[in-house]
Amino acid sequence: TDLISSLLDMIRVRGTAYFSKNVEAPWGMDIEAHPSLCRFHLVLSGSTWIGLTDKEDCERLNDGDFVIIPRGQAHFLDDQPGRETRT
Repeated sequence: TDLISSLLDMIRVRGTAYFSKNVEAPWGMDIEAHPSLCRFHLVLSGSTWIGLTDKEDCERLNDGDFVIIPRGQAHFLDDQPGRETRT
């Protein structure tokens, strides 16, 4: 099996939902908290900025980066640091 499948098996994923989003600047997305979920994001191409609460305190994700939000914390994805949410 591949690395991602092994990781999901290891954390005992019981349900999954996948979506992909192709976007062009300007864009931003707020993701609401849901404590019973483990969320993850995989950047297939391009880049995005991710953060948990403060729009000024975020990290850049690039091609191939994978991040897990383990306890369903609210977070955001933006095309640039400090972007106001658009979608």
